[in-house]
Amino acid sequence: MNIALGSLAEVKYLLRFARRLGYLPEAAHEPLAGKAETLGKCLWRFYRAIGGPDGGKG
Repeated sequence: MNIALGSLAEVKYLLRFARRLGYLPEAAHEPLAGKAETLGKCLWRFYRAIGGPDGGKG
């Protein structure tokens, strides 16, 4: 899970970086960034459910 969360953070950074440099148009960036955010929330909930940072109590 730590690797998955770290990889997602890297993807989100690279999406912003590509957008800032003009390699990724805004129309393509927005849906990808939204999906990355949704995936991050799902991963975090799963991480907590299997005993993540709060020992699975959340």
